[in-house]
Amino acid sequence: MFSRYGFGLFLALAGLSVTIRFNRIATDMARRQQAFIRFQREEVQLFIRSLQPRLRDIRYPQTADPEILGETLDRNIGIYRELLGQINLLLEKFKTIEWE
Repeated sequence: MFSRYGFGLFLALAGLSVTIRFNRIATDMARRQQAFIRFQREEVQLFIRSLQPRLRDIRYPQTADPEILGETLDRNIGIYRELLGQINLLLEKFKTIEWE
């Protein structure tokens, strides 16, 4: 009789232990996810701050001179390419960190 109750108690304690373990794992995963979200938010904010001066460099000429328009367009395209490169690096960084 005692062994039956002892075995039941053992199963109850084992079940409780497993439940506590899974709860701890779920809590750790939630903390990591929140930390990753905070990291992404901070990285994006830093990126936007670094982006603002580059966006101010983009000029729109007031003249209709094709030569000036062409030079300005080439310069602006270069700035846009650089910005797209930075955006791709930021996205790649998030992708790499997420899968580690």
